[in-house]
Amino acid sequence: MYEMGGSVFLSMESEHVLHQGCVIGLQADTVVAEFLDPIVPAVGSEITLQVTWRDKFFQQKMRVAALRQTEPTLVAALVQVGEAQPSEHRVRCRVSTTALEIRARIGEDTWQVVDVSAEGFAILTRRLYERGAVMSVTVWGEGMSCAGRIRVATARRMEDGSMRYGLVPTEDDTSLGDALVDVKARVESIQLRRLSRIA
Repeated sequence: MYEMGGSVFLSMESEHVLHQGCVIGLQADTVVAEFLDPIVPAVGSEITLQVTWRDKFFQQKMRVAALRQTEPTLVAALVQVGEAQPSEHRVRCRVSTTALEIRARIGEDTWQVVDVSAEGFAILTRRLYERGAVMSVTVWGEGMSCAGRIRVATARRMEDGSMRYGLVPTEDDTSLGDALVDVKARVESIQLRRLSRIA
C-alpha cells in the first residue's frame, strides 16, 4: 500500500490538520517518511497516517519509532500498529500550509494561511475578529489566487497570544468554495513535488 516516493498524510491526536509527507524508505512494517512542516511528534507516540491506494483512502495507526532528523525537514520512522482501515474523510481534513508562502488579505491586513481544506482555511493573526463576521478576502501565493466572501466560523487563542481563525466561504459564494478545492489540490501537489526533490 505504501510506495517509495508516494504521498502520505500524518495527523497527531491533538489536532485535525494533515501534514503531507513523502515516503523515502520501506522495511517490513516500518515506513520512513519526510515532512516539510515544522512538527516534532514524540518518539513512542501514536499518530494516524493516511494514504491513497487504488483510488481509495486508507488510514492507519502508526507508532513513532524514531526521529532521524528534525531540521530542516522532519524524517520519521513509523511502525504500523494494526491494519489499515478504509477512510472516506480525507477530503474533509485540513492540509497544513505552514511550509508554503500562502497569504490572505482581509481589508488592509495580510495574514499567513496555516491550513486549507475544501471547506475553508485558517489564518494566524494578532487582530480580533468576531465570530460570524462576514468579510471580503483574497488568497494568493505559490502561483495561486482566488477571492470571495468569507465568514469567521471558529476562533481560538494560541499559546503565544495570537488568534487562529477558521474561515469558510459564505453560503452564497460557491465560486470561492470551488476555488478552495483547487487550492487544496495544488498545495498537495506542490508539497509532494518539493519533498520528492529533497529525497
